[in-house]
Amino acid sequence: MTFEKLFTDYMKSPQFCRLADKSKQMYMYSGEQMGKYMTDKPIREIRRSDLLRFQNNNSARPAFANAALRVASVVFSHALDMDMIDHNPAARMRKLKIGSHEKWTPSEVRSVIALGDRRISTAVALAWYTGQREGDILSMQWKDFDGQYIAVVQAKTKLEMKIKAHPDLIGYLESIRKGSCPTDFIVSGKQIFNSSAFRGMLKRRLDDLGIHKVFHGIRKGVASSLAENRAPISEIAAMMGHKSMRMAAYYAEQASSKTLTDNAVSSLVSCID
Repeated sequence: MTFEKLFTDYMKSPQFCRLADKSKQMYMYSGEQMGKYMTDKPIREIRRSDLLRFQNNNSARPAFANAALRVASVVFSHALDMDMIDHNPAARMRKLKIGSHEKWTPSEVRSVIALGDRRISTAVALAWYTGQREGDILSMQWKDFDGQYIAVVQAKTKLEMKIKAHPDLIGYLESIRKGSCPTDFIVSGKQIFNSSAFRGMLKRRLDDLGIHKVFHGIRKGVASSLAENRAPISEIAAMMGHKSMRMAAYYAEQASSKTLTDNAVSSLVSCID
């Protein structure tokens, strides 16, 4: 049995059927790519070295490589349970580093938007001015934007939101809206971006700029920026879609600590002539 046939068998399992639709899409894409790489090699002959070579060949797309190997491990575990193989060659493989989760600075956001990349710049602009997660940004459609507000249903929390669009974002979106179908995805057009493909494209753009961070760091940067500008905790929580005040309070506390430290340093007596 080949990996392609094994994956087809796995898709009939209760474990796969219970996955969310987005997870199923990711699994299917990863499984398809892994199947193409392994071609007709029997699963009993697939070695850890084969998977390491797959990882090395996709090192420019670390998020995709990590996701594909995670899927491979799940599929091989299914084969193990079904007595098709006697070990899982993908178990406990070391992940590729995909960048820091630290927050983005406004200057980093500006530099990416300034690239004028129809997809990457647009995704970053939406993330900065709405504070939403990657999956929700990639899912936004033109029909969700009425010229003043952007409607969002957070995939993680199922929270329905209506976020007022900042004047800068309105101007940006209107400048690229011409010629788009009202039901098109704002970032990617007629077909939603595969998250692994998006992350690979983003990483290449960020590498060119010397920025070694991941997309989620924009969301952290938004929360920190709001806190540093004295936005109330309730407003931070509302914009981010936090169900509790805990995370919003954390950013406010960090900002307060920074302000107090800055003031303390400014008050120090000079000892250098």
